[in-house]
Amino acid sequence: ADRPFFKRTHRGHIDFPRLLEGNVALQFFMIVTAAPLMHMGNESLPHVVNDAITWLAVAQNAPLRMSRIDRALDQCERLYRLAAQSNGRLTVVRTKDELAAFRRARATQRNGNGTVVAGVLGVEGIHVENDNVSAALPDIDRLYHAGVRMFGLVHLFDNTIGGSTNGKHGGGLTALGRMVVD
Repeated sequence: ADRPFFKRTHRGHIDFPRLLEGNVALQFFMIVTAAPLMHMGNESLPHVVNDAITWLAVAQNAPLRMSRIDRALDQCERLYRLAAQSNGRLTVVRTKDELAAFRRARATQRNGNGTVVAGVLGVEGIHVENDNVSAALPDIDRLYHAGVRMFGLVHLFDNTIGGSTNGKHGGGLTALGRMVVD
């Protein structure tokens, strides 16, 4: 079951009341598409059985074989639904113009106390399967069109783009990763 985002809770990292209390103007909502059940010594992309995010998604009634891209797109949709339910207090920023409009709205608030929050979507870990960057580009484009504006190259484990500080290689870009960044 989803947590009530617009009510103060003691679970999770954030909720809307805590964002307002902290006078947060811009919150990055980072989507994790895969996370190993054990963070130490992971050497490769986890299989579905070893992926904590798969089991979290299943607990939230997602299909067991839901792809990483579909999980990320689902998370994008969830943020848009929250924005639609917020009576204008939460907006998803995708462009410079939307950011400028948000900044103007925030600047006009009484006493400088924030009552509106902007969200930016991001994905942690670009997982390019089988070193095939070309095959991953359509998925990256789909995420971009869904509003994702920040992509982390690696997250909790090594992938074909780079090494995680938790992974076997201890960080840094691979040759493929340098090609992706260039």
